[in-house]
Amino acid sequence: AEVLDPNATGSPLSGKGGWNWATTVVSAEIADESTFDRLKKELAEFPAEFLLFLPSDISLELEVEGAEPRLITKRFEDGDAVVSDGANEATWKVFETRVRVENPEARDHMPLAWAVPVGGREQAGRFWAFFPTETQSRTSGILNAPWKLNSDRTNLIRGPWNEAIMQAAAELIGASLSS
Repeated sequence: AEVLDPNATGSPLSGKGGWNWATTVVSAEIADESTFDRLKKELAEFPAEFLLFLPSDISLELEVEGAEPRLITKRFEDGDAVVSDGANEATWKVFETRVRVENPEARDHMPLAWAVPVGGREQAGRFWAFFPTETQSRTSGILNAPWKLNSDRTNLIRGPWNEAIMQAAAELIGASLSS
């Protein structure tokens, strides 16, 4: 990846380029074909729900050479978050708080969010550590927090840190259900 100069000749950020409207553009040349194919697949499968945890209306365009651009959007309607990936649209309620975990390594307060689909659950809930993990939840939706994860960042691990966040998550869910 490289920093693009909007004033450089041929820059996609210039007034004549296709990305002059963008605030952030990530561009990388990938020479290894298998790496390119893996990244292309990951971008095609990038979860639209990622946008749920951003505080404003947003659109994210993912463009990979040789594939159709993919536009993911989130907007607010009547306090609910509506996420679309062009093929599917889903409405979510997002409940957020900040929690403190008693631990010398802990930041003052950490974000904790529960996003639940309006209209019920179509699949098992998931734990996210700002990106999806493979750990499922019995609770509908997505619990997003700075969980402690295993070395490949795919699953939550047991321990007092995650137990404390889990307790805070239970309190958030309980308070959300009664509101």
